[in-house]
Order: sequence, then C-alpha cells, then structure tokens
Amino acid sequence: ESSFKNDVKWIYNQLPEVKQVMALSATYPESLAKSLTSLMRHPQHVRLDTESQVLIGLDQYVLHTTFHPKPKYQLDVKFSALLDVLNSLTFSQCLIFTNYSLSAQSICERLNGNGWPAIYIAATLQNQYERLQALTSLRQFTTRIMVTTDLSARGVDAANVTLVINFDIPWDSRTFLHRSGRAGRFGSRGINLCLASEGDETNMLRKIVFRTGTKIKTIPYQIDNQTDEKGDKDSKVNQFELPDLWKSDKDEIKCIIDTYEVLEGMECPLEEFNVDKQK
Repeated sequence: ESSFKNDVKWIYNQLPEVKQVMALSATYPESLAKSLTSLMRHPQHVRLDTESQVLIGLDQYVLHTTFHPKPKYQLDVKFSALLDVLNSLTFSQCLIFTNYSLSAQSICERLNGNGWPAIYIAATLQNQYERLQALTSLRQFTTRIMVTTDLSARGVDAANVTLVINFDIPWDSRTFLHRSGRAGRFGSRGINLCLASEGDETNMLRKIVFRTGTKIKTIPYQIDNQTDEKGDKDSKVNQFELPDLWKSDKDEIKCIIDTYEVLEGMECPLEEFNVDKQK
C-alpha cells in the first residue's frame, strides 16, 4: 500500500546499515518491485508467473445467472444457484464472499433456513469479539460454511477450506486473487467458483481474466420457470445437472468438464481496478 511507504522507509533507516532485507507480499506488481528495489542490493525476485497469477492447485469455474435490476430478486436468483452448488459439490469447508455486509448476513440466515449451518463475518455488523469468534470457529473446523465480505480475503489461513464461492464478483483483480487464495492453501487443491450475473458482472469477471491470466471454465447453467411434476408453474427447474467438480479425477466427471468453454478475457486498462469500493 502506498500509505505504508513512509513507515517502511522509517523502519529501514532505524536499522543497522548492513542488514538482510526480505519483502513479502501476496500481490507483487511491478510498481511495488521498483519501489522496494531502492531498499535492497541486487535483490533476487521470486514471483508468480506474470501471465497467470493464480495458485496451481486451484480449479476455476464460473456459473452465469440471470440478471435482475432489483437487488432483492437478484439475490434470490443467485441464492438458488448457490444451493445447487452446495448440494452438488464435495467440500470440507467453504468461504462465500459477497461485496456487501448486509448481503453476508442475509445469505447466512437463508443458508441456515435451508439446512446449511453457516456463520458470517462483516465489519459493519459485528464487534471485534464476534468477528474473532467467527474466525476461530472457521480455523477450528467447528463450522463448514462462512459467509464474509473482503474482511476475510487477506491474511486468513484455514487449511480445510477447499471451496471458495464469489457470490458477488469483486471489483478488482487483486481482491479476486486474494479471495481465490483462501482455498488451495499450502500446496493443496481447491475450487474457486464465481456466480456472475449476465451483463456487468460477467464483463467485470472477463476483465479480471484479462488482468490475471486466469483460466476460468464456464459451467452450463440455466434456471427457467417451468411446471414441475406436482403441477407447480412457478417451480424453478435447472436445465443442467451440476457435476461434483471435486471429483474431476474420475473419467466421467473429467469428460463433462472437458466440454466446458473457457471464459474469454476482455481487454481493459490496468488502472481500471485500482479503486477501493469495499462496503
């Protein structure tokens, strides 16, 4: 962060002239590398591939949902898809990221009401003690599902998290990488799945693909209002059966996944995602 520059330089100048310096960061853009090089002598850089910045053990997917201009109905559409995902995929622990604190609380309450015990963490709705309790529950594996804002996107290590779901697409690519990295920790395997509504959200994700070089496969998915076997005309019927993506090593599942198309990136300026819109 640019606001840390003066603090870093002050600490650097307080230390002995002869010293060993290590600079560690989850994201290491070229601008940061140039800034820190002045504090080092002939530094050796160990960095992610600039063409693909995601963890090797992560499988990336997107599930497109119908867009609705009213937030309440948009949440309904996405929540239906979220239940399909949770009912179809094998996972140890799951983090569900949303862009808004109120959404985190609402999603958590709906999950509990649908038989999926969950907790949530949101800065504006909880005090520090409640947030620490939620994180402790996640780390000690006493809960399987936590709904969270980007408060948990950085610095949270929970070894049992194997599934990350972006209920909302993050506004910038760095946040996307931080969220994704909550699964696949310590060289393990993980799944990152995005629920992207048609239109702006899908375009945001395509820009993130362009920025990060992420290979995201598109899961065929469509929910229509149809008449079910009981004659309910308002029943929502998914035309596609979601496979258990965790079992991608099985030939049957692998053949299905191999048919998925890769989401195409959308070219965009590098500066486009440098605005913090966390709410």
